[in-house]
Amino acid sequence: MPIHVNNRIGRGGFSHVYEATMPEGKLVALKQSHVINRIEHPMLLHEACVLSFLAGRSQYFEYLVLDLLGTSLADLVKEQKQLTLRTTLMLLDQMLDSLEHLHSHHLIHGDIKPDNFLFGLGDNSERIHLIDFGFARYYRNPISLSHHGLAPNQGFLGALTDS
Repeated sequence: MPIHVNNRIGRGGFSHVYEATMPEGKLVALKQSHVINRIEHPMLLHEACVLSFLAGRSQYFEYLVLDLLGTSLADLVKEQKQLTLRTTLMLLDQMLDSLEHLHSHHLIHGDIKPDNFLFGLGDNSERIHLIDFGFARYYRNPISLSHHGLAPNQGFLGALTDS
């Protein structure tokens, strides 16, 4: 029995994200990127490698199956207009924990923005999760721990959005 795609729940510069149902009934997020994008922007394959460190394929598309998460921090701020100090500090603590975990694996995210922090669902609804590791890069060598310098004429890293 194949994965059943329910509806699109998001999109980025190089991919679309769908809510999908696994054969055993579990709801997941399914990230899809056209294979043609891989030539110039191998984001999904790179993201899968980053996530396997801390997917299936078809002829025309690549897929990455992820845990289904809830609303984004950007959507919460738009909806609430203003967050309480307690909520802000709780979110900041969780966001810093996520970044610290990533950095402990010698990686930088490369696309930090409110759209890339999503709340969990159900019992996990007060926990915030960092997503979208397509721009993640090593900032230092995991063996020698020497920092990577910036390449000459290195361009912008990340995504430009309205958020």
